[in-house]
Amino acid sequence: MHNRDWSGDGQPDQGLAVPLGKDPEGVAEAIFLARAASLGQHRDQYAFLMDSGDGSPRIAMPPFVEALRDVVAWRALGPEGMASFDAQAARTAFRDGRTALLIDRAEHSADWTDRAKRLPIGVVQLPGSTRVYDPARKVWETSTSLNRPSYLPGGGGWLLGIPANLAQDRREAAIDLAKYLIQPQTASRVLVDRAFPMVPVRVVSMGAGLPDPSNAPGVDSRGWGQAVLATLTATKIVPGLRVPEAAAYLEDLAQARAQVLTGRSPEDALREAAANWNKRRMGFGQKKTLWYYQRSLNAIPTSPEPPPN
Repeated sequence: MHNRDWSGDGQPDQGLAVPLGKDPEGVAEAIFLARAASLGQHRDQYAFLMDSGDGSPRIAMPPFVEALRDVVAWRALGPEGMASFDAQAARTAFRDGRTALLIDRAEHSADWTDRAKRLPIGVVQLPGSTRVYDPARKVWETSTSLNRPSYLPGGGGWLLGIPANLAQDRREAAIDLAKYLIQPQTASRVLVDRAFPMVPVRVVSMGAGLPDPSNAPGVDSRGWGQAVLATLTATKIVPGLRVPEAAAYLEDLAQARAQVLTGRSPEDALREAAANWNKRRMGFGQKKTLWYYQRSLNAIPTSPEPPPN
């Protein structure tokens, strides 16, 4: 699919449902950054949101500007009122048949379908881009293959944290519980629990389809499983921002997106957001912020402990 054509055949009457307004679930920001990743996560770069050398923000660079401009332009493809949609409103519009396409998280598949109508719903991985920006040379490149990194805001799976000050017996008990939870039989039981919606955590389960197809009637189970598998096992993974006060950084981006929806230029809004990012990292400590960011990339050697402020 062409990097500018996220709406099926590109015809406005097809309709596209995405959250554009204030969205507590964070789906709106994740969609924007997933779009930016396909344009701005260069194959020769580990970093995405920040420079891996000095920690300076990249969010005012051309791929983010273009991605934000594209996201705002989707208003013309969606139903009336989409500019104020949160994630649940987008799902409702899709479920009600007011739009033909929806971008959403895989674990919400049960909210896509009207049980009475049982319309067939296909599921595919997000498309990529044949145009990618090289931040080192500050030029756009064109490739014959799609650049399709997966942006995973929360890391792509469930994480287990064990406090460092736990007594030894409790630490061992916590580790034993973690080992139990990832066993094939246990993971499968947790996966089909309707009260605990989640995507698979084991590769062997990812391509198997919906955990409980009866919970999402009409949704193509095989397509769902293949999309989840392709997303979580992509060659290039872009993790969500993992630095102290990450939520505040992302709120700066959310405000920039909201301002563009009301008429501000993407360039101005993102420049202001980048300036706020600089204030935050300088306030916490430039070297210390960079240490946390480099650690999150899993590819750059770092010291065991962060540097002093």
